[in-house]
Amino acid sequence: MKKILLIILLFILTGCTVIQYSYYPKPLNNINADYKEYVYISTYLEKSLDEKSLIEHISVYDKRNSGMNKHYIKILSPTVKVIYNNKKYIVNVDRKYRYTISLLEQNIKINNDFTMYIGKVELDNGKIIDIPPLKFEKNIKIEKYSGLDDAFSKGVPRKETFNGTVKDYKKQKK
Repeated sequence: MKKILLIILLFILTGCTVIQYSYYPKPLNNINADYKEYVYISTYLEKSLDEKSLIEHISVYDKRNSGMNKHYIKILSPTVKVIYNNKKYIVNVDRKYRYTISLLEQNIKINNDFTMYIGKVELDNGKIIDIPPLKFEKNIKIEKYSGLDDAFSKGVPRKETFNGTVKDYKKQKK
């Protein structure tokens, strides 16, 4: 009986923290900043729960995409320029999926802030969008769940969250 009571008490008092990393682009200047009306850019990490995880690939998507209505985009240049740790890299755009830039496949290992120039992309309706140089900053999302609070909140989990750049999080933590 004591073991069962101890296990129940352990579940009630145990908390959990979920930390997830990602990168979000910001234009280096306000020229062509209206690209966000038409496209969104997503980074994919090897392990999004690991701060040192490498970026696997970056994809550019048409914002008009919805569940049943797919719209496609094509990066017009065969290469893009990446600046990381004061080094310039010329990266090939995926030949099959013209909206994807595979970094790890080309042995480019990035795990911190970087700059990228994608250039012009074409939507499936023929519209051409010029994406300005973008600064990708590492972001962190933290969710903390408390077992004790959850037990008393009648099934509605309470969580404290932080969602912003890693730099801002480290400043806040001090």
